[in-house]
Amino acid sequence: MGSDRAEPRGSDGQSPMLYSRLDDHGELEPQRNLVTHAFGLDGGGTVAADTRDRVSVLWHADAGEGGEERRRVWMTRSADGGSTFGPEVAVSEAGVCGCCGMSAALDGAGTTRALYRGFAPPDHRDMFLLSSDGRMFERTRLEGWRLGACPMSTSSISTAAARDDDGDDEGVVTLAWETAGGGSHGPPR
Repeated sequence: MGSDRAEPRGSDGQSPMLYSRLDDHGELEPQRNLVTHAFGLDGGGTVAADTRDRVSVLWHADAGEGGEERRRVWMTRSADGGSTFGPEVAVSEAGVCGCCGMSAALDGAGTTRALYRGFAPPDHRDMFLLSSDGRMFERTRLEGWRLGACPMSTSSISTAAARDDDGDDEGVVTLAWETAGGGSHGPPR
């Protein structure tokens, strides 16, 4: 996956998950690899950030064992605007569709949510929502899809604040993803 000229390389020459940002002076920092011990980037990279200097970076990789049924979603988090990141952790169960994209967003409470397409032999390409506060991870199956090939699908997730009937700000999450019939959307189930 990716260019064989991308630098810096991951461990054992694997594809890196490169990250860069603008510093406090508006200058672009040199890119750096966020993969510290996982097998490397295999696809589906996404970044979520908020106004409180929280950043979550997620990607999927096969943990060096090969096959979609062994691939997992990995996440690393920053609490200082992306200056530093903790070590990556596997945040999904095994089984992620190799070519499908992911999307992620952070809400006002600091919860990272990510949409990804799973894989289970022989032909299950179900859509999942991951939710994490950085310590606990919850996976929700949103919709099944039986397909004998990768659909190369995309997804989108958005968080926003809205006033509820009491006048308090309440988080609203909207999801969208591709299906066999064209598309699906709505709040998390």
